[in-house]
Amino acid sequence: MLSRFVRRNARTGQRSFSQAQQQKAPIMKMKKSKHDFVKFVNKATLQPLSEEKQELYSYLVECFVDNDTDYDGQVSYRGFNSMIAEAAVAPRRFGFAPHTREMYSSKEEYESERLKLFNQLRGGDERVSLQNWLKWADEHIKEKVGDGLQEHNENKWERSKTDYIDFLKGVLSSKDANCMKSSTSTQLKEHYMNSVRQFTTADTSMTGKLDKKQFDNLVQALQKLPGKHGLVMYNDWTFQKVAGPDKNFVTMKDFLDYKINYIKEMLPKLEKM
Repeated sequence: MLSRFVRRNARTGQRSFSQAQQQKAPIMKMKKSKHDFVKFVNKATLQPLSEEKQELYSYLVECFVDNDTDYDGQVSYRGFNSMIAEAAVAPRRFGFAPHTREMYSSKEEYESERLKLFNQLRGGDERVSLQNWLKWADEHIKEKVGDGLQEHNENKWERSKTDYIDFLKGVLSSKDANCMKSSTSTQLKEHYMNSVRQFTTADTSMTGKLDKKQFDNLVQALQKLPGKHGLVMYNDWTFQKVAGPDKNFVTMKDFLDYKINYIKEMLPKLEKM
């Protein structure tokens, strides 16, 4: 982390840490939810003079710099794979790109296809230059976005009872309408991110585990959204059910596992409420 910070500041002059944090804000917001991701990428792609376009450019440069490990303005094959993985974090998180394990049927296929792409981007150079990386990334994103990804004013689970139930059905689906190569749905990814936010908000001690009081606060937060749609959920959760009989805390995994099984159990009952 220290070497990355020193390197980045050496390349960008006297920019302060607080300024860097402010400039990162739109990118960090992009990673929060599918809703934020879609709005960010649409602006960055369709409005070339927007702040989002500048932020996307800066982020792609950052991905390049993070993997230019010998500081010569080119990225090696090994760094190239890491660079793509870093740039793909947000689109993969929200189902707009498959994970590597979903794209390739074998290690050999992965290495063959990645080497082909690496050779394409390096052109006549020994390794990949910044200008070739930016050109490829820009064309790739434009192809995916097209005339614009569909936007909504609210997340699907907030709109109505029907949309909320449809969202939960999507959480349990094994496929993704946005990316057919993906083995999990967009809704499952969104559900995961929502659950992480719910858990970490309740984790006021910042330990990665909840005591009974923190767990009770989590349950109260969980009840609000279905309650908005006239649905009764999570009222039968108890600390010991989720933690297990021999523990005095609830972990993130305890919460995630219990919650997904609870949704499976509740889904047939919700449409009758």
